Amino acid sequence: MYTLLGDESNRTSIDGEFFIYGGLVLETSKLGELSEGVARLRTEHQLPPGHPLKFSLSTLPEGWEKQQFHDLRSDVLRLATELGAKMIVYAVLHNVARTKSAEEVQRMGMNSILNRYSTFLEKKQSWGLAMLDQDNLIFKNIREIHRDGLIVDGKNINLGPQIASVLAFDANGSHLATVADLAVGAFRYCVNSLPKVGGEASISKMVASIHWYNELRNILPTVGGTVIDFSSPNVMFRPIEVNYYNYKVRYSELERHLNDLARNSNAKLLPTTQ
Repeated sequence: MYTLLGDESNRTSIDGEFFIYGGLVLETSKLGELSEGVARLRTEHQLPPGHPLKFSLSTLPEGWEKQQFHDLRSDVLRLATELGAKMIVYAVLHNVARTKSAEEVQRMGMNSILNRYSTFLEKKQSWGLAMLDQDNLIFKNIREIHRDGLIVDGKNINLGPQIASVLAFDANGSHLATVADLAVGAFRYCVNSLPKVGGEASISKMVASIHWYNELRNILPTVGGTVIDFSSPNVMFRPIEVNYYNYKVRYSELERHLNDLARNSNAKLLPTTQ
C-alpha cells in the first residue's frame, strides 16, 4: 500500500511564472517513521514547539539565522529520500492557463497527479490513499473527483479503484504535510530561479537552487541520477503542445535551466540566503 502527499505552489503569476502541483509517493508503512523523524528533527534543531515548518522563509522563526532554517529543511528532505519517497510533478505556464480560473488550474494539476498515481498503483498491483494539502478549493475539488472522476488533458477518466480515498490535510496540521510542502517548495524554488525574460541569472539564487535540486535528486525522476527525465510520465509540463512561440521558448528555457542545476548539483556550495 502507498500514500500520495500532494501540495501546490505558485498559485498566481505573482508568486511565480509556472503553477506547480507536486506529490510525494511512499509506502504507507513508512508514514509513521517519516512523521516521527520530522518530530525528532524539529526537536534536534530546536524549532519552537508549535511553530509551522514550511519551505518559505516567511516562516523563519524569530531569532533564527537563515542557515539554521536551511539545515532543518535539508534534513527533512534527506529523511524523505532515505525512506524511499518519489516525486510526481506538474507545471503549467500561468500565461498559458490565463483563461482558466484558479480553481480550474488547481484541479488540472490535482487531476494529472492523481491520474499518474493511479497508473503507478495499477502497475504495482497495489492500492493507496491520496492526502492533499487543503485550501478553500480542495474540498469542492475532492467531492467532484469522487463523483465525476478526473479530467486530464481534456479527457474524462474514472478514478480507479486503486485509490481508495482522496483526503485533505491541514498545511500545518501534520508532519506529513510538512514534508509535502518542503519538497514542492524546493522544486518551486528551482523553477523560480529561472531568469526572467531578458534578465540575468541571480548568482545567489543559482547557488541555492543547485543545493535544493541536489536534495531532490533521488526523489525526482532522473536519467542516471543526473539530469531530470522530461520523458518520464511523472514529469508533466503542460500543455503537451505549446503553439505560441514565446511560451514554447519559456518551457524550453525551463527544461535547460533545470538540467543545468542537475549537472551542477554536486557543487559543495550551501546557500545562506534561502
